[in-house]
Amino acid sequence: MDQHGAIEIGMFKLKAEVQLEDAILAYTHMVRHFLSQQADWQAQSLIVLEDQTLIDLAWSKNIAAAKTICKQWMDNPACLKFLSLIDPMSMQFGQVLHIQNSQA
Repeated sequence: MDQHGAIEIGMFKLKAEVQLEDAILAYTHMVRHFLSQQADWQAQSLIVLEDQTLIDLAWSKNIAAAKTICKQWMDNPACLKFLSLIDPMSMQFGQVLHIQNSQA
């Protein structure tokens, strides 16, 4: 079976006193100064649903790399800052089996 990397899907809500703009700033800082520097990290996306649930999509080379990167969050000040703004709901890891984009 072909594999196109892995993804971590985190779902969360912002804490009541947190503004979306502040969370986006903290998220962008975390991605730029920590996540994008990690081996086998590929991309990161933040999505807001209509009910204000946020989804963090973290793309990496494989599931082992995704789990390793996630374990390092608790040791990084940028990650801890972002985590202080959210109430986590769930986190899942999976393999990417197919990607189709407008370039293909």
